Amino acid sequence: MKIKTYKINTVLEVEWIDIVEDSSWIPNSIAGSRPDADCKSIGYYFKKDSEFLYLSTSISDDARSRIAIPIGAIKKVKKL
Repeated sequence: MKIKTYKINTVLEVEWIDIVEDSSWIPNSIAGSRPDADCKSIGYYFKKDSEFLYLSTSISDDARSRIAIPIGAIKKVKKL
């Protein structure tokens, strides 16, 4: 997916697919089904590069939290 560049701190909602790990023993019929891995994150845009879209859920004047979502896992980006 091609991700736009936004102005820093633009609020975005990102729909993405997370990884799923299940170490319990389950039947093959269940193990091969699509896992519930659909996620949504809302945050302040920080930057993007060739691999990740970076959001922050909290920001201050000189620091921020960080969420790095792999570009290949992103299904949709919506400006809020």
